[in-house]
Amino acid sequence: MALTHVRHGDAVVWRDENGLWVGAQGPVFPDIFDTQIKPPDGASFWRTDFKSWYSWDRITQGWIAVEAGPETFDKGGNVLSPTAPLNVAIWQAPFACVVTKVSGYRVGGSGATVNARRNGSAAHLASALSLTSADTWMADTIVQNTSYVDGDSLEIQIATAAGSPGQVAVLVEFRRS
Repeated sequence: MALTHVRHGDAVVWRDENGLWVGAQGPVFPDIFDTQIKPPDGASFWRTDFKSWYSWDRITQGWIAVEAGPETFDKGGNVLSPTAPLNVAIWQAPFACVVTKVSGYRVGGSGATVNARRNGSAAHLASALSLTSADTWMADTIVQNTSYVDGDSLEIQIATAAGSPGQVAVLVEFRRS
């Protein structure tokens, strides 16, 4: 399906090949009185300034915030042929969220330990997670320093790397708050 986009003020509306509304985003809602872009019932809009989804309601002729429940997502990275210790900044939080789990994966070598931290100092695990088995995801859900706010940074950490692993991955699971 080929999508086209049309700018309406600060909002962008995507349409399919039949000209039907597919979705939209922007810091303001598009002018819904323009009959050329009036959305169908249930159409979605990503409000970039509020970082929230909205749905068009034909009955009220307005946008309604969509409650999606607790959204979980992962952020992480993979380091090839790591030497330890190594700290790599990988993400800046665009909204408030909470760490729920730290996982690690090792390819080759004889061992590695990993962690993650907020803003360069607040470690998420009290002690680094030991990746004792190669080619197996290992995880720890007993986390600390879990609260992120807009602008906080996430670093992945490779604390130790034994036997020259080919790669080590660190994955941090978050829940949007």
